[in-house]
Amino acid sequence: MDAIELTTLRQELLRDVEVAETSLATAHQRFAGAGPAHEEACAFHLCRLFNVIEQMALRIAKRFENAIDDPARWHAELIRRMTLDIPGVRPPLFPRELAAPLNELRGFRHVFTHAYDLVLRREKLELLLTDADSIVSGFRERALRFVEEVAKLHGIQQP
Repeated sequence: MDAIELTTLRQELLRDVEVAETSLATAHQRFAGAGPAHEEACAFHLCRLFNVIEQMALRIAKRFENAIDDPARWHAELIRRMTLDIPGVRPPLFPRELAAPLNELRGFRHVFTHAYDLVLRREKLELLLTDADSIVSGFRERALRFVEEVAKLHGIQQP
């Protein structure tokens, strides 16, 4: 990785953070309304939030590790992988304590996307919003710290 690649990664991660923040804010706005349409809209934006997080993780995995060993469980493996510090290669993207909330959102996204007959429970959405809050809180700072640590590891000067 060189300075241009790292700068590009930084900008991509920051754009992803913006999408995550917007998705979470919109999910909260939709949840504030009453009725099934608001709950479905909230669920959609929670899925959108997880999608951008997963794309961030994939971007990093492709740049640094370039392989996910278990193709049948790659979604769960990706989350686990992003909590690992890989000495000499990259720091973790997420602290370990975020693995459980990330897995909750991942599981919800799977059910919401693939279920044929789904009844959304408001209390479950509320729990998912709490998980999403814990993930997005400090997200921008974590992304910037990730890039700074990669720069230090690889001796890359940042602009």
